[in-house]
Amino acid sequence: MIKSLAGNHTIILSTHILPEVGMTCDEVVIIQEGKIIAKDTPDGLAKSMQGSEKLTVVVEGPVEEVTAAATGTEGVSALLESSSQNGQCSLILECDFKHHVRKSLSNLFSEKGWSLLEMKVEESTLEDVFIHMMSGSEEVLS
Repeated sequence: MIKSLAGNHTIILSTHILPEVGMTCDEVVIIQEGKIIAKDTPDGLAKSMQGSEKLTVVVEGPVEEVTAAATGTEGVSALLESSSQNGQCSLILECDFKHHVRKSLSNLFSEKGWSLLEMKVEESTLEDVFIHMMSGSEEVLS
């Protein structure tokens, strides 16, 4: 219903349900402590996170060693999630792709004799942008 009012009306929607924001809003404003810290389209905000994205890797190798090696790689800024099952280690890493992290990790795993079973980049969501903004990181004003 909200989307049907587009074009003729301005609607201010205050919500924490960010997937709904992405589907219904043409423009998003993020306000923190009374100050606008970001203003753009949902897609524009998601693209503002490019260069810092989530990378999922699945590696066959010893969990502690794989995790330590991956998180010690230049350009890997955080370990967001890890799990292991049947000798496979699954990691979700936050990376700065200015450092060619995928190539570095691939080479590292190969040098260690570990099998890289999967590597994929996950696109940033509006929720990722919101969390990034609220964590005190860089402002992205339009």
